[in-house]
Amino acid sequence: MKSKTNLFLGAVLFLGAFLLSVLFKFDNKILLIVTGLGSLGALTNVFVVSMNNGKMPIILTPKETPTFKDKNYCVAHDETRYVWLIDRFRLFGVYSFSIGDLLMAVSLLGILLVIAL
Repeated sequence: MKSKTNLFLGAVLFLGAFLLSVLFKFDNKILLIVTGLGSLGALTNVFVVSMNNGKMPIILTPKETPTFKDKNYCVAHDETRYVWLIDRFRLFGVYSFSIGDLLMAVSLLGILLVIAL
């Protein structure tokens, strides 16, 4: 249950940052765009989890599938909904991530760059 709460909290935080940047009419358009990307990424992850019985589906190799046990994830199967948004991309063959995760990472990198410059 903790991961669902964290996922929801992340989406709320990104969406809150985006709304604050709109309400206070920040002059920095890049900040507005990157917080919007992060909000979109967080909302896509929350959407996929909510459409797949409260768990994030993940695509695994046939060798990994029998030994996979995680209460926050489920192995993708024929009835998985919105397959293009699930954890399907691999980094170094170990870490899986989704399009939503990628959008949030780009957003955080953009926010850090805006703050640094």
